This record gives sequence, C-alpha cells and structure tokens, in this order.
Amino acid sequence: TSLLPFVLALVPVVGRAAPPPRQISASSEGTGDDGARFLAANAFDGLLATGWAEGDLGDGAGAWLELRFDKPVDVASISIYPGFL
Repeated sequence: TSLLPFVLALVPVVGRAAPPPRQISASSEGTGDDGARFLAANAFDGLLATGWAEGDLGDGAGAWLELRFDKPVDVASISIYPGFL
C-alpha cells in the first residue's frame, strides 16, 4: 500500500495567535507497510517530516480532517504540503 501523507498549516489572521486545536479527528488513519502510523494529529504537529494519510481502501475520495477549537478561530489561509518533505 502506497500512502501519500500530508501536512496542513493554518495561518491565523495577522496579529492573532492561532490556538492549538482541542481535538483533531479524521475519517480514517493510515498505516504504512513498515508499520508507521499516519495519525490525524501528525498533520498539525508542526513537523514537515510527519503527516496524516487516510487509511481506507480506494482513492481517498471523501476522506476528511476535523479540527475543534475552544473558541472561534479566524484563519487567513490554509497550506497543504503533500508527501514526505
């Protein structure tokens, strides 16, 4: 199984600090052939060497990540870094 993990970066509105998410969940989480786990939390750990990959069979259509915060967060942009960096 070839998994393509990715990392997300939320960029807050200028002048506002982005609080860490209270909860990160996903439709599924993948496991590589070597046993490495691609957890949803890896997408937001700040490390470009880790990432999340969905674990369902197929092309990943319909896969999702969900972030829950304790209060509303204004987001200026979201960056997606595909693959291993």
